[in-house]
Amino acid sequence: QGSLKDLFEDFIAHRYTFRIDRAIVQNVAAGGLAVEGLDLLPSHLSLVTIDERLAGISGSDRGLFGPQAILKAHLAEIENRYDFILCDCPPNFNLVTQNGLFASQAYLVPTLPDYLSTLGITLIQRQVDRFVAAMRRTFAMIGAPYEPPELLGIVLNRVKVLEFGTEPRLPNIQQRAIQSLKNTPGCDGLLFRHFILESVAVSEAPQEKLPIAISPDPRLRRSQDQFRRVTEEFLTRLAIPEGVIHGRPDHNA
Repeated sequence: QGSLKDLFEDFIAHRYTFRIDRAIVQNVAAGGLAVEGLDLLPSHLSLVTIDERLAGISGSDRGLFGPQAILKAHLAEIENRYDFILCDCPPNFNLVTQNGLFASQAYLVPTLPDYLSTLGITLIQRQVDRFVAAMRRTFAMIGAPYEPPELLGIVLNRVKVLEFGTEPRLPNIQQRAIQSLKNTPGCDGLLFRHFILESVAVSEAPQEKLPIAISPDPRLRRSQDQFRRVTEEFLTRLAIPEGVIHGRPDHNA
């Protein structure tokens, strides 16, 4: 009963009738299996066209924060129902991504371990800094404090391992990119210790329309463990005990 595209179009068209609680799919089911506790606000392929339309709206047209605050306003209606709300943002810094950032308390940056991808992290940080500065100025106008989202870390994805051991051996080009990232000012301590290996099975998984975490495909077992370890490290960085949410064991965190 609606998608993220409808959420933004509702704002653009001045309708203000979108109901996020009706659009959310509860206990997402796929392949005959339900992922208990995982709800989803569907996205839409046409979301790529929304940015241009949002860009034509100034803050003064729709309140102080304008098009950056659309998602946050809707999430405020349902956020108390959830332990976590994860926003999967597109790989740019357009208004849809800014909505995700403005609504968030923290954010992660996934990256490939290559020169161009890691080079882009510094650009992302500069863009976030400019965004935060603009939000601080806006909040100052109304005499309110602004708590910017915290960069929790950088997660390496599609890593190639030539040889496993106490310390996995990576291709030289990836080792150089990772070392360069560690030496980049502002990135010290941000790199996640755990990472996701490159996997054909992971690339093929969307065709089965089944979340990797519950897929019975034996080829995905290693990847399932990797995603779990990354998740546990994420929880640790949030100062939440590994595998525990609100005091209960939760292995699908």
